[in-house]
Parts: sequence; structure tokens; C-alpha cells
Amino acid sequence: MPTLGTVLLLLVIVPVTCLSGCALLGTTPTITQHQDSLVVMNIDLADQTKRVSDRRAVSRIARICREFYRHYEDAFDILIVVSNRLDNNLRYWGLQDSLGAMVVVRNTEKGTGVAVYRQGKRFGSKSRLRGVMVLPHAESLILGYALHEIMHLWVRDREVIPTTVDGHWGFSSVNGQLGGFNKELLVSLGDGKYSAGEFWPQADFSNSRPFSELELYLAGWLPSEMVPDILVAEDAKWSYWTLTMEEYEACRLSRASIKYDPHWCFVEKDASGNKVFTASEFSTWTIDQIIERLGPRVPDTENSQKSFKIAVIVVGSNQQPVTGIDTVEASLYIEQFTALNSVPKWFGETLSGDEDSPINLINFWEATGGRATLQAGDLQAFRKLPLDNKREF
Repeated sequence: MPTLGTVLLLLVIVPVTCLSGCALLGTTPTITQHQDSLVVMNIDLADQTKRVSDRRAVSRIARICREFYRHYEDAFDILIVVSNRLDNNLRYWGLQDSLGAMVVVRNTEKGTGVAVYRQGKRFGSKSRLRGVMVLPHAESLILGYALHEIMHLWVRDREVIPTTVDGHWGFSSVNGQLGGFNKELLVSLGDGKYSAGEFWPQADFSNSRPFSELELYLAGWLPSEMVPDILVAEDAKWSYWTLTMEEYEACRLSRASIKYDPHWCFVEKDASGNKVFTASEFSTWTIDQIIERLGPRVPDTENSQKSFKIAVIVVGSNQQPVTGIDTVEASLYIEQFTALNSVPKWFGETLSGDEDSPINLINFWEATGGRATLQAGDLQAFRKLPLDNKREF
């Protein structure tokens, strides 16, 4: 299980574009365990740890999904594939420097940040599967990665507002799972420099931030009139300063340098230690302007989907098999992530290993403000019997 220190060494969380093509895994994926909250699959990925194209990575993921659907009905909105790794990175799939990925499989909704999209057949789903999430470890479910990736079902390839990071909120006041700052914390430092508390343009790394109003609207869980105006910093970028070797070493070795960006030490800080960025000006985006750009959301809030069925696939290998302890832990993370109540304090204490410094955690139900739910149990009720042994690759 990753330690708290490991959790803090984040790099970037990105959506994966679905591409055509078919690069095969060296070994056919095989389900080795069927449980009510998850299935275990085995793949030999000994030679799969080098960086590959998104095309090849998605092909690997698609084969896992097709194997899953050989055994299970097409009854799931999201498949979550977690590798049995402790390095907190998706190198297992050839996706270097990524902490999570969402492969959009099908989208029929309009007026969001995702184009209408259909390629379910490639993944073994004829009608229902919306996306496949890939995470480095089951623990990632409760550490915020999964919340981030779920939002990529509605924000990916269509620009909602101007941004410096495609598919994310950049230097804006969206203040959500896909990045952005809290407008109340924005401070002008003069000379075109600003700070806005602790934020990141591409993600929320606090483990405890709910979806923003704009994110809730795009997902279909909040009426448009409840979305506040959004500030967008024009021509924004981090302000860097020059460090001596001694200053850099002091920063790197200090606990404060354990951040989500390898360049953190070189980013200028204000008097409170918050990162400084530059901008030529700020523009204001209203929800009416966003709707004019994207079109009205269809279905609207009243008729949108608010309950989602998920299935978790834990993938091990001959080199690192999935143990009984692994499945017990994974089931606990699934239970907490999909619960219809707040994550208990003791759970954050357990992950941090320090009762005095628990990790503040938020699950899906909390992140939506109780507006939407995930269902993960009773997986075996959807198993195909008898199993058709014919493989189609």
C-alpha cells in the first residue's frame, strides 16, 4: 500500500483519447477470481512497462474489457481497472507519468465538454458502457483520483472555457476536481502577478474537494442557474524564480517540497507560501456563455442519469499476483468510495498511518452533494451462465 509520502508524489492525471488500432498483449487476460465487489484478472505484463502510445495502451485496456464481458452481462456504466502495483503510476500500462486515465467509450449526451462518441463494440459492450477508468492501485479509488477521472466523462475533448490544460480548468476559478482556484483566495501581488491559495491547473490533489458547480452542471446534477460566474486568467503561467544550488537543495529536502509538480521548488511563492502566477488580465465567463458555446445540456438536470453501476477489475501478473489481502483491501476501498455516507475519520487515519494527521477523504456521494450515486455490489448477479468459451479478439 502506498504511504502518505508516496501519495504526495503526484505528477499529472490525464484523460486518454480513444484511438483505433489493435496492439495485442503478450498474454491473454484471464479472470482468476469472481467476487461480489470485484473480479481478479491475471496478465503477464513483464515486458509492458515501457512508454507506449495511447493507441497501444487503449488496445491493452480494451482486451481486458472484452475478457470481462465474456463472463458478465452488459450491465455496467463504468469499468474500473486497477493494477496491483505499489508505485502509484500507470507505467504498468505504458502510460508514463499518469496517475489515472479515463477512456471514454460511449457518450450520447449533448451540451457537455465531451463530443458524442460511440465505440462500445471494441470494448465488448453493445449498449451501456460509458467509460473505462484505469488506476494504479485500488487505494487510488478513495484518494481523489477516481473522482477526477469520472469527471472526464463530461469534460475531455470540447473546450468549455479557455484553458491552459486541455480537458482541465487551467488558471480559472472553477475550483473543481479538474483543477482551478478558489475565487475568494485570489490576490493581486502587483506587476501582473497573482496567487490564489493552494491550487493546480490540472487537478485537485487535496483528496477532499467536492465537484464544483460547473462540473455538477456538466454532469447533469445541478441546474444551470446555480453555476456562478467564472474568472479565467488570460495568458496565465507560473512565475519562476532563480535558485542557488543551496536554496534548491534546501527546498528539495524539506517536507514542503513534496508536492505534485517536480518544478515546485522553482515556482515563485508569495509571503504565505502560495504559488505565484502571471496573467495579462481576467475574463469573466457566465453559464449562459458556456451554454451558447456547447449548446444546452441534453438530457437536462431533471432527466439526467444520477445512478451509475460500476465493476472493478483488479489486475495482477505472474510477477506480482493478487493476494487475499489485496482483494480484502480493494473491497474496503470500493465500499468506502461508493458509500452513501461520509468517509469516517478513522479511515483517513489508517491511510496516513498517523492519528494526529489523518488524510481528509471524500467519496463519490459526498463529492456530488448527495445528487448522484455509484453501485458496486452484487456483481455475481450479472455473471453469464453458462459461459461461452469462444474468444473474439
